[in-house]
Amino acid sequence: MSHRAEKDGGIILPREECHSIKDQNGATWFEISLYRWMARGDVKELHQYDLKELGFTALDQCAPLDISESLRENWVQGAFNTFAANVIPDRGIGQQQLATFYKNLVKHITAGRGDSISVEQLYSAIHHPTMGIRDIAAHLIVKHDNEWSAGSHHPRWKAFFEDYDQLRIAYAKKWLDDMQWMNQVESFKNGDPVWHFHPVVFCSALKDCDQYEITVEMIEALLGHKNPWFTGKNGGKLFAKKFQENYQNVFEFDKKKFVYMLKEIMIKYGIVGPYHKAHFLSQCLHESAHLDTTIEFGSGENYDPGRHSDALKYENTVVGDSPKYRGRGLIQLTWKKNYRLFSQYSGARFVTEPDHVAASMENTIKASAWFWRYNGGIFKKFNANGDINVLIDNDKNNVRLITKTVNGGNNGLAERQ
Repeated sequence: MSHRAEKDGGIILPREECHSIKDQNGATWFEISLYRWMARGDVKELHQYDLKELGFTALDQCAPLDISESLRENWVQGAFNTFAANVIPDRGIGQQQLATFYKNLVKHITAGRGDSISVEQLYSAIHHPTMGIRDIAAHLIVKHDNEWSAGSHHPRWKAFFEDYDQLRIAYAKKWLDDMQWMNQVESFKNGDPVWHFHPVVFCSALKDCDQYEITVEMIEALLGHKNPWFTGKNGGKLFAKKFQENYQNVFEFDKKKFVYMLKEIMIKYGIVGPYHKAHFLSQCLHESAHLDTTIEFGSGENYDPGRHSDALKYENTVVGDSPKYRGRGLIQLTWKKNYRLFSQYSGARFVTEPDHVAASMENTIKASAWFWRYNGGIFKKFNANGDINVLIDNDKNNVRLITKTVNGGNNGLAERQ
């Protein structure tokens, strides 16, 4: 889903992360981030393969007969025009100057004055470190020639090597000859230009195939039922009643939306290997009472100073900190120190408003994924430094070890296994 207001720069968010509500007038609003809501009329729904709307630009070239005329290839001008259009020039003087810079490059090229563009200008145009230029460039899909399709004998290199440094020409030609491989592949033998794209950025936009897919059906099989999730019923009638009243945005959360959001956040946090996924799901299912709650059933009072020896160590400094910073999330975030660390990482204010971890499914999953990668209970073994993925990479079948780093002991070990 993409918000179209210029001030937000065309933000694109997964639909499942944007929880919706209806106001008293029946208007629908989407939560695009903490404390920020957008009216339905201000957003546009996109689909997975709307590549243009998702920020991708396809550029085709007219193949040059002379490599030294590369700047005249229409895809180069198209790339600079794309940069100029996407830095959103009405946002400020910096963006205006940058957009003008790219437009002037195009004017020089189209006027046949490409020779007046310095190497430094070209480098700056491609590697500009601010305003998202690298991300815009990574979303280009360009059809053009390359060094892989033909060696130094190709006619387009003739003019280039006529004025080339004679001391380096042999090395340059050998490099080109060593780079070619497309003429050995049947589909590329004709030497025509081919489409180039950023493999990570492009393929991530099309990710709908996973050999180790987490699905609603798989989780239901693990739970042994098809009942609604996140009802709070495992905590008793009183807890379930309060859970429904206080956490309406997660109560009986849509299963498909949950699985989609879970997978997206796992990808963002690098929990992607089959053993990473298996261990993470195992621990989440147990710690959340089988996907029944986003906050621990108990009051948490036993973690107050004077009642727990580690209270001060984990920054629960006054009576009342313990229930305030009780466990929240799928793998439950506990202690004020951990809320502080997660707040610093995420840029949110969970120390002052800890309940937002449990009240938002996005925050619930992110807190669990953050704990998994940055704050697990074992730091020295395998030099994991709190990254549970590292433990798994070194000892992939050790559920007891992973349980200890999550829970501190062996509670529920058999079920987690």
